[in-house]
Amino acid sequence: MSLTALSEGAEASGKANPTRRAQCLAARGGPLRGGSLPTVLPFRLPATPFPPWALTPLPPQAMQVCAKCNGRAVAVEVAPGTSVETLALELARAGGVPDAAPSTLKLIRRGGRHVPVDGRPFEDLRLGTQEPLMLVCSSNMAVTAVRAAQEPRAMRGFAEEERREAARQERGGPSTRGSAGHRFGRLEVLQVRGAGVRLDGQKPAEALPGRAQAMELLEQLAADPGVRGVMERHGWRVGRLVEFPPEGKVGVSEACLLGYNRNRGEEIGLRLRTDDWRGFRKYLRIRETLMHELAHMEHDDHGAGFKELNSLLLRECAELD
Repeated sequence: MSLTALSEGAEASGKANPTRRAQCLAARGGPLRGGSLPTVLPFRLPATPFPPWALTPLPPQAMQVCAKCNGRAVAVEVAPGTSVETLALELARAGGVPDAAPSTLKLIRRGGRHVPVDGRPFEDLRLGTQEPLMLVCSSNMAVTAVRAAQEPRAMRGFAEEERREAARQERGGPSTRGSAGHRFGRLEVLQVRGAGVRLDGQKPAEALPGRAQAMELLEQLAADPGVRGVMERHGWRVGRLVEFPPEGKVGVSEACLLGYNRNRGEEIGLRLRTDDWRGFRKYLRIRETLMHELAHMEHDDHGAGFKELNSLLLRECAELD
């Protein structure tokens, strides 16, 4: 039966029921015998015109976080509500440190701002879509090794070190002591006998510290808990750690080199001796120079990135010492 037939069949009943008549007129598309359509619809829209599932908000999307973990670029996706500590551990795993010790996690934002690694949601950090992060961490094994290295060790006398140095020279090679205990491949010092003629051809006013003392100083630096901890955290190894002669006067000469880093870790040179060759520079100053040269493992110039990393290395070295 057509819609028109239904409308005409209901016209008679619509005279007694105005609402029914309006429905018929609306169904037919116009008045039956002249007249206008009602201005008010004879039915009501439901309070919720859409099914409940259509009004359910979509779940928030996961966010990608990019960072440098111990110098390695990584990216992870984190779900909403993830804690800052969990985020740091995920970044560590992506950076090749699956067993990162939570106590070593250090998360750094642009400008060197440290982020507390705790249980609050990472959304509280309000990270920008392009904001880089830096994560520094160590494995549990590395922490154990650093703590073991902090145990006091017996100090050898100069006579014993001279004997050891003579044995090394007989073997025809530079010192390789501690290559399994630190992250320097070889240690090399200047050819200074301890008395007589200096490398610059002048005669010293008194006996100079010999090769044995210089080697002892390099070995102390290589085994220093702070130095080892920093290099372990950043995954750095250096081919050679060498001594070079003092040229120029510290704080006086226009050109006065205290250290260098060749080819990002192929060789690091340090100025160990004082201007007059009579002794060694202060140990902490030499160690600061070493941190400066280690910062060149990632930055060749002395720009903002270098300064930020150098400051970080100095703080880490002091904390691990």
